[in-house]
Amino acid sequence: MPFHRLLLPALPIAAALAAAAAALLPCAARAGDGDIDPAFAPTGNALPGWERLYFGAQDEHGVAAARNADGSIIVCLSVPGGTDGAKIGLFKLDANGHRVSAFGSSGQVLKDAALKTVTDMTIDAQGRIVVVGTTPGPGGTENFGVVRFNPDGSDDTSFAGDGGVSIGFDDTSGAIPTYYQDLARSVATDPDGKVVVAGSIFSNDGNDVRWGLIRLREDGSLDARVAGRYAQNQKAVGTKVLRLPNGHYLVVGSTLVAADDADFGARIVKPSLTVDSSYSDAGSFAFDVAAGDGSLSDFASDAALAAGGRVVLAGVASTRIAANRILVLADGSGNPATLALDTSFVGGGSPTYAYNYVSALSSTDVDPGHGTARTRVAVRSDDSILLSGRFTSTSTSESSAMLTRLRADGSEDADFAALLATRFYQAPTGAGSASTDSGFDDVLVDGGSRPLLVGTSRDNTGDMDGVVTRLQSDLIFADAFE
Repeated sequence: MPFHRLLLPALPIAAALAAAAAALLPCAARAGDGDIDPAFAPTGNALPGWERLYFGAQDEHGVAAARNADGSIIVCLSVPGGTDGAKIGLFKLDANGHRVSAFGSSGQVLKDAALKTVTDMTIDAQGRIVVVGTTPGPGGTENFGVVRFNPDGSDDTSFAGDGGVSIGFDDTSGAIPTYYQDLARSVATDPDGKVVVAGSIFSNDGNDVRWGLIRLREDGSLDARVAGRYAQNQKAVGTKVLRLPNGHYLVVGSTLVAADDADFGARIVKPSLTVDSSYSDAGSFAFDVAAGDGSLSDFASDAALAAGGRVVLAGVASTRIAANRILVLADGSGNPATLALDTSFVGGGSPTYAYNYVSALSSTDVDPGHGTARTRVAVRSDDSILLSGRFTSTSTSESSAMLTRLRADGSEDADFAALLATRFYQAPTGAGSASTDSGFDDVLVDGGSRPLLVGTSRDNTGDMDGVVTRLQSDLIFADAFE
């Protein structure tokens, strides 16, 4: 049984809204803030500001991007054709989007690491690249898969002997073993090189669904693991892990309140990878309203740290892009202890929810069965919030990459875009025309507070490629310092 059986209808968007959205392509937008940065990837492309990433005539999909200390960028793709499903595709670009030829082979790495899926990537303090996904498990199940590369893109054989490891949550202690579908979604690293992976575990009968968290030592051996919920007796999925002060972690995802009701969920995990049995370290955050156009299908797909012990949660509310902000409150010893909704986040959108933001626009690629969505989030140095995803027009069926910007208080930033604070982008094809099938898969902010976006876009040849672009920013000064 899936996490959530509810089939979510596509919410209608007025024809006028769809037409206005289509008009907000970069060519029609005001110059400057939010425009594609022509200084990024300026050569060898049909249009400056974009880089297409691919390994041949096949469907590559964007997964994640991460920055090195020197400002260079690693982009991770999921590439078909692996032994068990997906290969890992890595590209290294310098701060201005040029390939770094010393990385791998001419700036790229293609690795078959026996993964079924590729779901996230990060860079540790030593510059090593850590990729996670799922691997085949016993009895047709799936395990968390973790693969580590050296900074130059070569296999890191100091990690589990060959650079990769498979870890599951199966319970074989009883007379009848219990096997789980373990789906890794997010990875973070500790300063000492430990690797922390979050995701979901599903029992084969569907009755036990929890978030799962594992921590691996620097050599790839298992240090600790824990599975839990956001509320007692409620099914829970995990989609993001963040590092908190004093060695604590925050797991973010969704909690199933009832058969047709899911809310955002979050829980603090101690450095020992234990949780409070009283659930004082957990919270669920709903977009429900007592009557009217409320949402009962709230899936958190990403989270980002903000100043002052705050965390922005992002996902969808009944397919519409949604976000709120929570407080991580410390105990008397200064350790993260409890969670609360941040009431200074006034939110807004359509309809209006107290302390929540819900867009009038629906994001595609919502997976109710696993409680996931495409929405990704980043926070800029002024605490404004970026929400990325993919929008499909109901009038033309064309898909555009989309980026919404909220002010620090959660309200829509009309200075970024007049309509719903959202701008729409269509990546250029190899022939130079605008791709009518584009979407963003990850967003981060570079050292100059410029949004860097990784996505997936159909080329003029018909197959899907990874794409990366950078936007201009109103926070940039002439010397690139804020």
